[in-house]
Amino acid sequence: MLTLAAQFQRTSTVTYSDRADFAVDLSAVAAEPRVAQLDDPPACRPNLVMYWGQNSWGGQHLDDPPNWEKDIDYYCQDDTVDVIIASFLINYNLGGIPGTNFANHCNETFPNTQLHHCASITDGIRYCQKRGKKILLSLGGAEGRYGFPDDKSAVEFARVIHNLYLGGKSDLRPFDDVVLDGIDLDLEHGGPTGVTAFVTELRRLSVVSNSPRRLIISAAPQCEYPDANLGRPLEEADIDMVLVQFYNNWCGLMNFDNIWAWNYPVWHKLIGRMVNKNAKIYIGAPSAPAAGRGFVNLTRLTQIYRNISSTYDSVGGMMLWDVSNGWNNYDDIATIDGPVARRAGGKSLNFAQATGRWLHRQSKCPGNVSIDEAVSAGGSATVTIPSTNTSKAGAESTSDTPGEEDRRPVSRPIRNSPPRLSRPEFDADEFISFAEFDDPHEFDSGF
Repeated sequence: MLTLAAQFQRTSTVTYSDRADFAVDLSAVAAEPRVAQLDDPPACRPNLVMYWGQNSWGGQHLDDPPNWEKDIDYYCQDDTVDVIIASFLINYNLGGIPGTNFANHCNETFPNTQLHHCASITDGIRYCQKRGKKILLSLGGAEGRYGFPDDKSAVEFARVIHNLYLGGKSDLRPFDDVVLDGIDLDLEHGGPTGVTAFVTELRRLSVVSNSPRRLIISAAPQCEYPDANLGRPLEEADIDMVLVQFYNNWCGLMNFDNIWAWNYPVWHKLIGRMVNKNAKIYIGAPSAPAAGRGFVNLTRLTQIYRNISSTYDSVGGMMLWDVSNGWNNYDDIATIDGPVARRAGGKSLNFAQATGRWLHRQSKCPGNVSIDEAVSAGGSATVTIPSTNTSKAGAESTSDTPGEEDRRPVSRPIRNSPPRLSRPEFDADEFISFAEFDDPHEFDSGF
């Protein structure tokens, strides 16, 4: 009788060339020209990326279960978020079955593993993808056991991830027949060894298996450059989105006016050294004061985004950590930022919704794209509105200054949670207006 791990290795294999020609395969995939596909989001539209799965707000409000993080499909009912990253796969368990943690969302695992298998998450992802959202799985986080000793183990682990979550096959697929849109690398320890080989093998497997979805790879470095764990991989691996954590660090959003601290120009210059010259950088921010050190309110965040996106052509949108805090944060909009979109009855949008709506107004796409049109084309389900912001150019960058590294705050997962809550119905028609945020004054980039 085979052990569970042995059965997994046997049932999750795919057919491709022997590892003897591994180096040739890697170089071939790396050199392969990128072709735009129907499911690629338009470069003219900024996207909002948010993390789901750790219920960080609930971790600080144990006595308020009704406002804990909802099922993933709850955040796909309107047009706030374009990309949702499920977090986290926390234990590589090389040579065996990896482990995941989704806080209060899922307690069911495959027998004798830490690999979660819950129908509610599967159904939610399926719903989100039908709505045109991109769903990625994040590897890493502030806690967990992960990292590679060498390239060989990284390649083997790429096969495991491909078969569990992407276009491969396995008896132990956590989301059954659902194929995720990609993988996020939130590597806060473990080092850079093997990461490039891991990404390259994922790319190769996606091609040889004729995966139904174009593989998206994102990375979430801390703003200190170069990132200790993702520095080399960002230059050597084929990565689409760089979700820079501009918080919990000296180089965060709170120091935007400090020319010795704010270092977006350094990240902009990185694009020229990356394998994927079409990669985009996303401004990462906390979605509430409790979500991360260096929170800035919505007025300030939009001012910073306007400044950067009008100066550098490398900006792809924003990233917020996380949905649970963003959907519970009303104070930093209504009381600080003045007029925003309001629901019927006068209730304002939350921080995440207001950010998403403002961001999508910055679109450079000609004309409007309806939700149905976006979904049918495979793109993000976002209503885009022509922007009044017209200036944009690539700019030369400067070097940054070393500083003290910090970590993304991730709440301790809530265990032995009460029964799951049914999600309330969401009526998009109840949104009646959206007022542009006005800049009190122009900001100098300092460069």
